[in-house]
Amino acid sequence: MKYPNPTFLKTASKVKHTRRNRTIIVIVCLCLVALVVLFILKMASKQEQYRKDFPALVGAATATYSEFTKAPTPTPTEVPVETTTMETTTELQASLVTEPPTEETTEETEPTEQNNSVETFAELSEHFHFHNSYPLQTVPHSLRDQYLDDLKQELEDYIDNYCNDASVKFYYVNLSSNETMGINELEPLVPAGSFNVAYMIDYYNLCHTGVVNPYAEVIYSADFDGNSSYISDNYEFGKHFYLRTLAYYAVAYNDNVALNILLSKMGSSDNLMRRISAISNYVDFSSSVLYTDHNGNSKKGPGRSSCYDLANFLEYLYNGYKNDPDTYQCLLDDVSVSAIPSGYSTAFSDGTTQILHFAGRNDELHEYTDIAIIDGKEPIAVCISVDCDSYDRSLTITADLATLLSRYIDSLH
Repeated sequence: MKYPNPTFLKTASKVKHTRRNRTIIVIVCLCLVALVVLFILKMASKQEQYRKDFPALVGAATATYSEFTKAPTPTPTEVPVETTTMETTTELQASLVTEPPTEETTEETEPTEQNNSVETFAELSEHFHFHNSYPLQTVPHSLRDQYLDDLKQELEDYIDNYCNDASVKFYYVNLSSNETMGINELEPLVPAGSFNVAYMIDYYNLCHTGVVNPYAEVIYSADFDGNSSYISDNYEFGKHFYLRTLAYYAVAYNDNVALNILLSKMGSSDNLMRRISAISNYVDFSSSVLYTDHNGNSKKGPGRSSCYDLANFLEYLYNGYKNDPDTYQCLLDDVSVSAIPSGYSTAFSDGTTQILHFAGRNDELHEYTDIAIIDGKEPIAVCISVDCDSYDRSLTITADLATLLSRYIDSLH
């Protein structure tokens, strides 16, 4: 038997393997080419979809800074917000640098002559009103009495520990239950503007009886000039006012010029004080009173009152409005928009509490008094007077004492 040549067999096997490898390589290359083509086609379709969905962003990623800055200026309807802001800012900065506004404005502006004609007074579109109802007390009366004793102790502790630089007087009246509590409430004090509550009660009583016409015209003259007055700061002599307008300034701005004009229309001072004294007169406002200030110095003079008297005026106003709202509506409207700062606003700030306050400030004698009707969870009257060296210090003490009172009221509901 004849056997095949081994050399021939090896050569044939080698040729066979070479052809098979070449075929595999060709097939793999064709597959890779096919995959690349499919990938390119897929990306092309995505790009087309991207152009349709986000036409404004096509080419943004490859744009240069110069391409953005050299782009044609768009029409006004197409101007982006960012471009407008940058241009406006640039123009403003240029005007600030190149223009001297103060001198030119002063030279070009001519002083206008005051219009002395009387101006119509605009009443509030929505009048002030006390709450019609109040939340129920949730603690028994015996516990309330205990809480009230605790409040007085807290107030006394605060005054003893933190008010060594001041003399403090405090009085609280619950206008629905007649609950009261005081510390030094009968001691004399300088009420200053807080005594306006008594004056304005009498003024509106006279308006109610027809003795005073709230729309009578008066002229602002040198006879009624004063310091720290809204009227004197904003008007010249010769300006005509309605008494109604002056009543607003006297209450909302503590304006002493407005108050003095009103007092001149309310009859003699003796009759005025007699009517006021009928409401409350523990400390006679007209008589000279001797007392000691926080530094131990003796003070003496008329024009003094007490927290007890001031609280009685507030209580009179509250009950008077309840019984005859028409008589005192304007007064409550005016005090509800008072521009005078108050320490009560930080202590009673729940968003529903209404504060009607009259403030007095005497920097010469360093006495500061703030009295208020606070209409919150319960209607109350509060009088706090602080004799100290600083007005700001008095505001802090008033706010702290009022906060303790506010916590007491909250604990009852």
